[in-house]
Amino acid sequence: MKLLVKLGGTLLDSAEERARLAGELAATEHPLVIVHGGGKQMTRFLAERGVESRFVNGLRVTTPETIDAVLKVFAGSVNHGLVAALVAAGA
Repeated sequence: MKLLVKLGGTLLDSAEERARLAGELAATEHPLVIVHGGGKQMTRFLAERGVESRFVNGLRVTTPETIDAVLKVFAGSVNHGLVAALVAAGA
């Protein structure tokens, strides 16, 4: 049985929490599909560049000007940090 695990970005914000989660995930006996968030990291990344995040009905509005930042954060720093923690945990 394959399990789907969704990790919120808040859980992945600290190295200690990533390592703890990675250890738990690596210990599972089931194949996993892991989906991660990173909204908190995205908001911080944009704010550091003077870009205010805008939300409509709880959903982030991603403009053409911010799509590159989305890729850098979600596919870049958040994903790479999670994968590194999983590898270190033996997954």
